[in-house]
Amino acid sequence: MLQQIDKAGLKLNTAKCHFRQPELSFLGHTLSGKGLRPDALHVPAVADTPPPSDDISLRSFLGLTSWYFKFIPNFATVVEPMCMLLRGSVPFMWSPEAQESFETV
Repeated sequence: MLQQIDKAGLKLNTAKCHFRQPELSFLGHTLSGKGLRPDALHVPAVADTPPPSDDISLRSFLGLTSWYFKFIPNFATVVEPMCMLLRGSVPFMWSPEAQESFETV
C-alpha cells in the first residue's frame, strides 16, 4: 500500500499514521482480520430510531439503513413495504407490513 501511495505522488504525515492496527473504523464500518462489519458506535443509531411518522423521516431512515445493506440479507425485499409508502400516489399510512419491515431492519 505504501508503494502505491508513493507511486501516486502522495505524502503521509507519519505523526497521524497508525500502522499494524488490529482493526480500523472507517465511514461507519469496522475492518479487521475477521472481515467487515458495521461500526459498533453506529449500530445504536439504527436500533434506537423510532418508527417513521412521515415520508421525510422514512427517507432518512432508509438512507441510514441502506449504508449497511450488505449486512442485511435480502435488504431490498425487506424494505419494500416501507418503500411502497414513498410512491407518489400512495398516502403515507404506516401499516403492519411496514412495521414488520422496520423491525426486521
